[in-house]
Amino acid sequence: MLKRALPLLLLAPLGCDPAPPAVGRHAAALRPDSPNNRELHRYGPNDVVESVVSPGGGFRIWFTRQGAHAVPGADVEGTPPSVLLVATRYDEVARFYTDELGFRPPIADDIVTPTNGGDALFDVYLLDFDGVGDGRYDREACLADHPEQCAGYMAQENDFAGYGYPSFDYAVRILASHEYFHAVQAAYDVNQGAVLAEATAVWATERYDPSLSDFEHFIDGYLDNPDRPLNEPLPGPVDAFSYGAGLVFQFLSERHGDGIIPALWEACINGANGVADPEWIDALDALLRDAYDSSLAEALVELAQWNLYTGPYADPALSYARGADYPALKMDNVTLPHRDARERFFRMSSHYYRANVGGRSALTAALVGDADTLDGLRLFMAGRAGRSQLPPVELPLDGSEALEVGDDWTTVVTWVTNTRMTGESRRPGLCVGAPDEVAACVAGLGGAAPVPDAGPVDGGVSDSGPSPEADAGPPAGDDAGAPATADGADGAEDAGGCQATPSPAPLWAALCLLLGWRRRRE
Repeated sequence: MLKRALPLLLLAPLGCDPAPPAVGRHAAALRPDSPNNRELHRYGPNDVVESVVSPGGGFRIWFTRQGAHAVPGADVEGTPPSVLLVATRYDEVARFYTDELGFRPPIADDIVTPTNGGDALFDVYLLDFDGVGDGRYDREACLADHPEQCAGYMAQENDFAGYGYPSFDYAVRILASHEYFHAVQAAYDVNQGAVLAEATAVWATERYDPSLSDFEHFIDGYLDNPDRPLNEPLPGPVDAFSYGAGLVFQFLSERHGDGIIPALWEACINGANGVADPEWIDALDALLRDAYDSSLAEALVELAQWNLYTGPYADPALSYARGADYPALKMDNVTLPHRDARERFFRMSSHYYRANVGGRSALTAALVGDADTLDGLRLFMAGRAGRSQLPPVELPLDGSEALEVGDDWTTVVTWVTNTRMTGESRRPGLCVGAPDEVAACVAGLGGAAPVPDAGPVDGGVSDSGPSPEADAGPPAGDDAGAPATADGADGAEDAGGCQATPSPAPLWAALCLLLGWRRRRE
């Protein structure tokens, strides 16, 4: 996977202040070209600001030929080629989202009074962000009868000088596809939280142009945190998890077709399917049940298995079509026999454990706890033969079945998926090892000792044969524990994270300049 080590990008996450409350139909915000505006990025008082309508007629691009905000090729007669390129790319992105994927277009800004931008075209302002971000979608007015549906405009870096993008066009394609999708989302519901907003925007960029590397660049934010509740952003100003969860929506679209994503956004509109104010998690579960003969619980189980087939273990016949381009899934390294008296499993998450087989001929696992503790938990195990991932097998929670270990096994992966959509984390005991080791562990934790079947479950065979290279161990940083959230807060969703917002305050710039993880957009 291509990782971009770009110093300026590392200092350039975008707009991290919280989203504002929905504003009234006739409220208006000052724009970058408005006199006396307080936008962090705005035209100078002496800048001559021009505009051009895109070839497709849906956008108005604003630019200047002078000062810090001058666009490339500003000295040419007529429309600068860089401005025409921006206009053409936004036309292209809009057509793809509406005509190919079936999303609603953004709400026109003629609901704003006075009318900003001069007409109902979607406005894009080209400005110098000076390394502090590279673009943002600003929300400015919402419908009176549907305050969750809003209109706004786009502000984008004028020349990307020093940002390290391969080309101006490459940067524009990324910015246009990601940030414009926030405008698309605002036509449905702006209050669904950071995970759905950022994850589907990352997914949308990948669907628009798979040659762009943003999706692959972001998804380790999810693959490094598979044990985190699906609808809970990471705390702090840079929310890697919400961006990385684009992989979840890639899974849904590859598994069920692209139409599931616009259908989910339709189900999030207030009043959809008779629900006054839907939450996206509940809407997704209902959609999977009603239209795809599935459920969120089953999707989480499938997702957990697909995620095994990433990085060196990719298999497009069983998982993601481009899984070889994705980072490897993070797992806890353990030694067999493994015992944890009170492991933590968060709602809508999976926790993985990797161990060397150690010469054992059969392996199993068990969870120990009362019925309420074990409710919603699913237990799985799969062998690995060198760099080949073998088919997963679901085990009874009591450890009464075992997998026969193949001669070519080098490691075994055990994982628990918590399919519950609500509630606090579950804290059962966990035992992994040979059948006799697990029986002793279960008895020691106060459970009934299992009696494994005489005939072990077949652990599967490798289609590609064993690799001479043994399992290489954990990826970098494979030492994290449970997500950084208190158990008592398990049921609450944090609506924070980077949002589409009006003009950011100076604190926004200070926070963003202190961040050193990687570039993040709204």
